[in-house]
Amino acid sequence: MEIPEDIGCLSSLKELLLGGSKFESLPKSIKHLSKLEYLSIRECNMLRSLTELPVALKRLDAINCKQLCQPLPDASEFKLFIHYKCHQYVHFFFTNCFNLDHKALSNVFEESLKGSKEPPTQFSIYLPGSEIPEWFTYQSPKSCVNIPVLRLTLVNRKFMGFAICVALGIEEYLQYHDYLSVDVHCHFETCDFETCKDYIPFPKYFPCREYPVFINSDHILLGCCSFSKFYSSSQNLAIAGDSDYVDISFEFRAGFPVYKVKRCTVYPIYTEPIKIIDATIKDIGETSRRRSSRSDDNEEEVEPHPKRICTQPN
Repeated sequence: MEIPEDIGCLSSLKELLLGGSKFESLPKSIKHLSKLEYLSIRECNMLRSLTELPVALKRLDAINCKQLCQPLPDASEFKLFIHYKCHQYVHFFFTNCFNLDHKALSNVFEESLKGSKEPPTQFSIYLPGSEIPEWFTYQSPKSCVNIPVLRLTLVNRKFMGFAICVALGIEEYLQYHDYLSVDVHCHFETCDFETCKDYIPFPKYFPCREYPVFINSDHILLGCCSFSKFYSSSQNLAIAGDSDYVDISFEFRAGFPVYKVKRCTVYPIYTEPIKIIDATIKDIGETSRRRSSRSDDNEEEVEPHPKRICTQPN
């Protein structure tokens, strides 16, 4: 099957199904399909790269593309996907694409998040493997991870969102009808014991299931999400309690019992660098009770402890 070089002229096209086709790359003009939201290239076993993609894409099914090595545009182009305001979520599926350049993909994802002043949309990428990229800040060998104790006013002003990476262990042969999915549960707790919980599913919907796909190896989820998803929760805490600090923990739950979360990690995304000081939420509570008021964001450093507190840079 030949894809016309001028396919970008089909400006009203919303879905494009190319599954099973024999081509090594997509025409460059495909990036001009300004309304294309769904692209299926599953089982395209000669496809090697996806350097040109339309920014309006909400869902990419590149499942079982055995030769696919370069699955993303460069960072400057990919950043447009992560910060595309017209979509609430974007999902790319590279299930069973075992020839991917994982390091290059991770680098593109990292560079797309850095230096941005805009919060990300909800974005997820599923791909084979079990290694967590080194640039992720807070890692855990379990299904839960904490980020530093944060000043609540700082959370609401400078915390744009977070990136996640979850390693999923396949417990038994998984048919794609069961599908890979992860729920992210976020737990907030202040030092005066006010708490609230919220969660986000990754992805928020399932792809079409007309062709069963079987998975028998570990996969990882790379994703990001705007903090606006949790903003009301943090605001409620600010109203409910007297504490100026909040501990945020993330729990990742597999969508089906045939696979489990083996490791997880979180990378907070801030509008600017912040200063890290060691402290526990308990220490901050005790310090807060000894203080009658605070006038700015510069805090005293307390004794080192396992958790850490984030404040503004001096």
